[in-house]
Amino acid sequence: MNLYSVTVPDSTEDSEFLVVAPDALAAATLYVEGVTGDQLAVDTEEMADAGELDVHLIGDQPGEARVLQWGSDERVTRSLGPIETTEVKLDGIEAWTRYAASEGLAP
Repeated sequence: MNLYSVTVPDSTEDSEFLVVAPDALAAATLYVEGVTGDQLAVDTEEMADAGELDVHLIGDQPGEARVLQWGSDERVTRSLGPIETTEVKLDGIEAWTRYAASEGLAP
């Protein structure tokens, strides 16, 4: 598994969460599911306006796919800069498409 930092580009608030996933799309999907399921506090209108997420690969992490919650005592090792950055479009994530339609958010 890989450790990713997922953020909303140009967000006015802190939107970063660390996600353990096999690839960038899976990390973005876990992030969206956490946001739309009210488990992660991120402004969905900012997400809709951005239309994408920045997904930064920052290292390896053992274990199953998951979002690391703030206050967790799980140890992570991360470099000062990302190893690789991927922009993942929200319209390619089914959980986002369903949520945006139900909330009336513009694509």
